[in-house]
Amino acid sequence: MDSSQLERLSALTRSLTTSTASPLLRLYYWTVFLDLYLKSGIRSPVYLEDALPAILGLLERAAKDLVDPELKADLERLAASPLLPETKLTATFRHAVAVAARPHELNVVPMEEPELQAWILLVPDGPELLGHRPKLAVPALLSVRASRGFRKPGDVVWRIARQEHDPIEAVASHALAAARLSTGNGRPTLSYEIRLQRADWHLRGSSLGLALAVLFYAFEAAEKRRQPRVVASDVAILGSVDEHGSVVPVAAATLPQKIRAVFGAGLCAVALPVENLPSAQDELRRLKERFPRREPPRLVGVRTLAELLDQEELFVRPAQPIRGLVARVRTPRIWAAVVLAFLVLGCAYWFRPRTWLPENTRIDPGWPGSKVVTVRLAGFPPHERHWRFDTAVGAALLDSLPPRSRAVLLVGTNPNGLHPANLFCYDLNSPKLLWSRDLSDLLDLPEPTRSTVSMQIPEIITTDLDNDGRRDVIAVAQANPMSPCFVYWLRDDGSTRSIYAHRGYLFEPQAVDFEQDGKSELFLKGTSNFDGHMARWPSLKQNATLVVLDRDHFAGWPGDGPFEGSTRAPFDSCLARVVFPPIPEHCRILNSPGYLVKSCIVRASATDPIVLVKVGWDVGPGLVVTLGRDFRPVRVVAEDDLGPVVQKALESGEIHEDFTTPERLQPYLQEIKRVR
Repeated sequence: MDSSQLERLSALTRSLTTSTASPLLRLYYWTVFLDLYLKSGIRSPVYLEDALPAILGLLERAAKDLVDPELKADLERLAASPLLPETKLTATFRHAVAVAARPHELNVVPMEEPELQAWILLVPDGPELLGHRPKLAVPALLSVRASRGFRKPGDVVWRIARQEHDPIEAVASHALAAARLSTGNGRPTLSYEIRLQRADWHLRGSSLGLALAVLFYAFEAAEKRRQPRVVASDVAILGSVDEHGSVVPVAAATLPQKIRAVFGAGLCAVALPVENLPSAQDELRRLKERFPRREPPRLVGVRTLAELLDQEELFVRPAQPIRGLVARVRTPRIWAAVVLAFLVLGCAYWFRPRTWLPENTRIDPGWPGSKVVTVRLAGFPPHERHWRFDTAVGAALLDSLPPRSRAVLLVGTNPNGLHPANLFCYDLNSPKLLWSRDLSDLLDLPEPTRSTVSMQIPEIITTDLDNDGRRDVIAVAQANPMSPCFVYWLRDDGSTRSIYAHRGYLFEPQAVDFEQDGKSELFLKGTSNFDGHMARWPSLKQNATLVVLDRDHFAGWPGDGPFEGSTRAPFDSCLARVVFPPIPEHCRILNSPGYLVKSCIVRASATDPIVLVKVGWDVGPGLVVTLGRDFRPVRVVAEDDLGPVVQKALESGEIHEDFTTPERLQPYLQEIKRVR
C-alpha cells in the first residue's frame, strides 16, 4: 500500500464513520484502518493523529456495546504492536484499550413503566471497508408493556426505530398468534407496546420473534388467571416463531456474531432453534479454545414455543403478579372518546395560532418563474397568505428582525427583462410593506450602463454581522450581461451599510464565527474574478473563487469596466479572496470551461479553524482543498470517485498525466492564490 492508497483509505474511513451514528461501528472502522496502516509500512504520524484520538473517544462511548471478545482482542493486539511510536498519545491509547478489554456486566436500566423484558441480539449493519465487513452483535433488552380497555385488543404499538420493507410487523403478529395458541385462547385480550432499552439502535430482521412470543405468553396467561414465569435476567433468546408455534431458525450469516456477543457479555444461557445448535456449538468450541478463561453460556435448543416454555431453568418467578403490570382503562370507551374529542377541540381552540411566527411557518415558492409567494402557517386550522409581484421571485426568507422583534417576510425579485431588482420587507401579522429597496439604484451606475444591466436577487440571509444586537440583511444580486455580482449589507430598516462588488458570480452566503472570537465572517463561494490564470489557458473561461468578508472588510468594486470611478466605489477590501486555478486535464475529461467552488464547509475553532473547499465542475468529481486559519491552502486531496475517471482517460490517451497523486497535486497547491 503506497501513500496515495493510504490517503484514500483515510478519507474512506472518515466518510464511513461520518455516515453512521453507532459508536461501535465507528470504532470498528477505525480499528480496521489502524491495522491496515501498521501493515502498510508507512510511518507518517499524520494518520495516527487521526486514528488514535478517534479510537480513544469512541472506546468510552461504545463501552457498553463492546462485548465481542475478538474485537477486544484485535484492539489489544494493535495496542501492543511494536510498530507504534512511544509517545504520550500511544500510552494513553494502550491504557484505554486495557480498561475497555476488562469484562463488564450488562447494566439493566429500569424502565419508567412496568414492563416485561428479555435479552435479544442486534446486528448493526455497515458497509464494507476494503473487504472487511462488520460482523458484530450487541445484546439489547426487549421490553413489552401491556394495556387493556383503550386500544383494540391485539394492536401492537412500536416504540422502536425500524427500517422500511422489514418483516417485523408480520413477526409480531405471528408471535402474538403463537402465544394465544399456547394459552388456549384464540382471541386477543390485550394491546401491547414494544420498545428497546437502547433508543439509538434501528431494529431489523425477524430474530426477536421468539422472545416476543414468550413475553406475549406471560401477559396472555396472566389474563387467564394463571401465574406464568418470566425470563431470567441472564438468558438471551434467539430465533423467530410462526403463527403455529414452530420455531424459525436464525440466519446462518449472523449466528456466529450473535454467539460471540452472548459469550463476551457473560450471559449464562441462550435459547435458540435446534437447527442452529450445531453451528452455535462449533462457534462456542472455537471461542473456548481461544479464550479459555471465559465460561461459555449453556445452549438450549428448542423446536416449538411450548418446548421453550417447558425449560424451567430459563425462567424465574416474578416478584409481583404479572396481572398487576397491565395498564387498565376502566372508563367506558364511548365516554373516553367523548372526553378525548372535547380535549382535542379545546386544545385546538386555546392553542390555535394567533400570530404569524417564523418558527411555525414555511415558504412555498411555487414553480420557477412564479410571481407569487405563499406563506403557510402549520396548525389547525391552516392559514395562508399570498403576496403577488410584477416580476418573478428570486428569493424569499422568513425571519424576526429586532428591535421590533416582528416576524417579517423578505422577498427579492428576479426580473424578466431590463427591470430593477427590488428587495421587499413585509410584516407577517398584518401584510403591510415595511420597506423596499431598489438595489440597482444603490449602485450609482451611469445612465448608459443602467439601461443595459438586468439585476436579479437569487439569495437572502440575515445575520448580526457587526455584533450590535440587531440582525442585518445580506442580499446577493447578480447582473447581466456584464456578470458582476454585488453583495449588499443592509440594516434591519433597509438602509445601506456597505456594498461589495465581484466580477463573476457568488453563491450561498453563510455567516460563521470562524475563529470563535465573537466576530462573524461571511463566506461566499463563486467563480471567475479574472486574476490572471486565464492568460495561461485561453481556452478556459472560469476560475473557482472563495470570498470572505467581515464587518471591517466589506467593500469592493471591479477594477475595470463601466463601474470604474464610481463615487461610492471604494477599493477591494475583502478579508480574503482565494483563487483556484483550473487543471486543463481535468477540464478536458469533464468537458468543462473551467472551475467553480461546488461546496464550502467551515469548521470554526478558536485553536485550529479550517475551511474545506470542493472545487470542480457541475456534478462531476473534483478536488478538496483545505484552507488554514489565514485562508491559505495547506492540503489538496482528490475525491475518491475522481480516480477511475482519470484512469480511464489515461488509458484512452485523452490525457497524459495522473493529476490525482499527491506529487502531481503539489504544484497545484503552490498555484492556489490568496489574492487578499
